[in-house]
Amino acid sequence: MKIARLIKYDLKCGFAYNRIKLVIALGFILANCVYFNMIIEGVQIDNASLGDLIIYFFKGKAVFSSKTGNFPIPIIYLGFQIIVAILIGYYPYDDINGYGKQIFIRCQDKRKWLNSKVTWSISTVLFFYLCTFTILFLFASISGFDMSLGYHKEIIWETNNIEIPNIEASTIIFNGILMPIVYSIVISLIQICISLGTNAIIGFLTIMIYDFVAIFFTNKFFLSNYIMILRNTEYSGVEYNKFEGVIIVLAVYIIAILIGRMIINKKQLV
Repeated sequence: MKIARLIKYDLKCGFAYNRIKLVIALGFILANCVYFNMIIEGVQIDNASLGDLIIYFFKGKAVFSSKTGNFPIPIIYLGFQIIVAILIGYYPYDDINGYGKQIFIRCQDKRKWLNSKVTWSISTVLFFYLCTFTILFLFASISGFDMSLGYHKEIIWETNNIEIPNIEASTIIFNGILMPIVYSIVISLIQICISLGTNAIIGFLTIMIYDFVAIFFTNKFFLSNYIMILRNTEYSGVEYNKFEGVIIVLAVYIIAILIGRMIINKKQLV
């Protein structure tokens, strides 16, 4: 079976599998846009910006310190991780253990089958983020926001109770737009590998535990530190080199591909 046909099959079945989940996910995005608008109503500024909205969604959480006491869980950060993990969900595991097993057998090429699932996972992540940023852009435009990547310290204070000395536009683009997408693509592949090696529930729970624990640590083992805007500013006190982040994430992706091939090679075409 040709790889193009496999990819077409996965895109068709995979997106049908996720259509209701995507509607709920986009409802989550829109609800948080409305909530953001409610928060900034009392802030004394001329006009909010698209940059403010992006920072609100992708700020993550400043570095955890046991000395500060109160440490609210970053709901939106976790919400994005949960949504992506749910979208990946059971599909690859169910496909190889259900009706899709016939496709796997007919394929006669395990690498093609895995590459098709990887293509589907990348497409799923890209589509979700495309919809997310489309909603943010349209909401900002309809609400009359300044459509720049500038930001207001008053809004950051209102939403985080901290003062940020400086957030460059490059940080907003890199950590608020590019790295979340790349991170989700990588973590989705890891979830698929774990699911194929064990089962879908373990794959989902492993990713969720990893993302939750990362909130409390700045160790570079936790790749999600590279996608939190508040951990890539002067406030964080931890230096996260952008180039280093890209290298580490790409290295993890390559390793995950190799592990995925090892796992899928053990599957029997029967």
